[in-house]
Amino acid sequence: MLGSGSKGNCTAVWTENTVLLIDAGKLALRYIRSTLAQAGLSASAVESVLVTHCHTDHLSDTTYRLCGPEKIPVYCTDATWEAALKKRSNRRLEELEKLKLRRCLPDREFRVGEFTVKPFGVSHSHRFSKDTPVGYTLRANGVKVAYATDLGHVTPSIERELAGSDILVIESNHDVQMERDSGRHKDAIEWVLGKTGHLSNEQCAGALSNVIARSERPPRHIVLAHLSQECNLPGLAISASKRSLDVADLAHVNLITASQSRPTPVITVEA
Repeated sequence: MLGSGSKGNCTAVWTENTVLLIDAGKLALRYIRSTLAQAGLSASAVESVLVTHCHTDHLSDTTYRLCGPEKIPVYCTDATWEAALKKRSNRRLEELEKLKLRRCLPDREFRVGEFTVKPFGVSHSHRFSKDTPVGYTLRANGVKVAYATDLGHVTPSIERELAGSDILVIESNHDVQMERDSGRHKDAIEWVLGKTGHLSNEQCAGALSNVIARSERPPRHIVLAHLSQECNLPGLAISASKRSLDVADLAHVNLITASQSRPTPVITVEA
């Protein structure tokens, strides 16, 4: 994960022959390129970008500046694309359509290189945005990666999608009390805490317990993502999720947090 949070998101997932990005919003283009290079990757090697939703920390002018020159296709739902185009800061995204790089996201599994990609709906949204946000599972070479940030809340159907993942990326956005004490506008706080907002640390921990219970084998790596810089602390997020792992006798599972300003270590998994 190159960066995760309200100031920009981008995650690279790759096999020997296929490189995918999930989201490419708001982060500086130079930072994306240099961070990919640190992992031995280049922007020119990226097969496609999978977009989760229209918020500018996930889909923005940065997406165009990365994908346009490199001719990288961008997958998202029609509703996400239309909502993104309404933002003035995204005016150059239309160029991706002209370059025939915008791809309509199917509502079923599809192939990109060596990956089988499956989008699934999530409840995260905003009253001013007619968006259709998604999470993703990616399978290749007997390995499953699940990516679910900006969740709002976790339904049984989402738990089933996340179950059986070798690498699980899941939102642990805020500490509820810190959010309530943040001084933000009341409407913003209610949205974050509501079913279309973001997962709290405790909600994330509860979701982990349910996903583990549904899994034939536990995840090998868990990345807690999209932590609020104002209303959370990595230690609080880790502590909440670690309790769920301890109860399930899974203290050995690699549990880390993603950062807004620095990449996570590269996680390598073989079947």
